[in-house]
Parts: sequence; structure tokens; C-alpha cells
Amino acid sequence: MGYFAEMNIDERNSRDHYPPEGFAIWCRIEDLSSECGYDPSSQFGMLRDIANTYHGYAGRNPDEFREEHPLQALADEVRRYLAEYPEEAAAMLTAGAAAAAGDRPEQPLPGKAA
Repeated sequence: MGYFAEMNIDERNSRDHYPPEGFAIWCRIEDLSSECGYDPSSQFGMLRDIANTYHGYAGRNPDEFREEHPLQALADEVRRYLAEYPEEAAAMLTAGAAAAAGDRPEQPLPGKAA
């Protein structure tokens, strides 16, 4: 057990070392945003407007039409993020608005409310 004690197994398995809730969907948003030419951390308000513009299709996975319609896939993922993680999305919108106004607050981690 000495070897495992040196590796701090308990510490490494603590909840702090796992990605925050919502991290997987945020990674998909970042990937799709880069394909479409957007920066999700500073332009999240614009992405929300895009999500309101494109209508979603119930039951369709955005990966099914990602290659043909990346902007629509991005809109679906943003819409899902807004619905499932409203506190985190609100923090991203606030940080994006402050950055646009010239303030430079620390960007919140996606999946973690500020």
C-alpha cells in the first residue's frame, strides 16, 4: 500500500479532478464554434441568438447533420446547453457582455457557475 499512498490515490480520485458537469457539451460547442468561425467564450451571446434563429428538430442528434449543417448543429448544442445548464450559461453571457464592454473579468469555467 505504500506505493499507492505515495500516489495520493484518494486525492486523485476526489471530485475536484473530474471535469465539471456540462464539460462534454461545452467541448462540442467549442469544436463546432471553431468550424463556424466563432469564439464561444467571448461570443456566447451571439451563439444564443443563433440558437434562437435556427429551429431544432426533435429527436435528431446534431452529429447526424454536423458535416452538412455545422451552424445548425452548433445552434442545437447551444440550445441544449442553455436548457440543461442555465446557471453556467448565464455566467458565460455575463462574462461575454463584460468583455465586450471592455472589462476583463476572469472567464468562468464552462460547466461551473461564477
